[in-house]
Amino acid sequence: MENFIIIIPLLLIGIVLKRIPAFSAEMGTVVYISLPALILLKIPALVFSKDLLIPAIMSWFFLGENNYEI
Repeated sequence: MENFIIIIPLLLIGIVLKRIPAFSAEMGTVVYISLPALILLKIPALVFSKDLLIPAIMSWFFLGENNYEI
């Protein structure tokens, strides 16, 4: 629950910064360079367990589910 307390203000800050023209041009840098670098930085600290399987399986499940039309 405390993660949502952190996430919501950060999302609001992102929305506000996106409306500023100087920051909107730089968003591609954040998404395509900074986030993958942060992920690569944090991967060695992960301890692989059964708890990590759930988010991995859910992401593949939703990815596969979105490709089918009903």
